Amino acid sequence: MAEADRMRIVKAIRGADGDLLLAAELLGVTYAVLRKRMAEIGIRVKTSIEIE
Repeated sequence: MAEADRMRIVKAIRGADGDLLLAAELLGVTYAVLRKRMAEIGIRVKTSIEIE
């Protein structure tokens, strides 16, 4: 069950181009619930900012 949940969350995050608010909406949960589930199953999103 955890692996299926993990894949569903990863797919939503990728589909939302890393936008966790949009990913939460796609999954039908709040941002806080998404972040909690991510922490529970070990998903971390790394971000970077490039300045030219």
